[in-house]
Amino acid sequence: MANDVVARQARDRGLRLEQITCHGLPIRPAFSRVGRQTDKYSMRLHLGLDAEASTVMLIGGGEGMGRIAAIAEAMSRR
Repeated sequence: MANDVVARQARDRGLRLEQITCHGLPIRPAFSRVGRQTDKYSMRLHLGLDAEASTVMLIGGGEGMGRIAAIAEAMSRR
């Protein structure tokens, strides 16, 4: 499960406690290694991103979230 909220929902739907483990959401390790780069500008440079551009991380799960390319395109127009 991604977090305790989802784990509670699973319990409410009949899963046993021993069937549930919270692991969080998987992300590339580079996104979780903040280190000394704590401000947005430095972190964007560290990750090889455009430091001046707005940044969005758009992800889909194993079940998919629909047309991810169309969602990204729509977001870029905003």
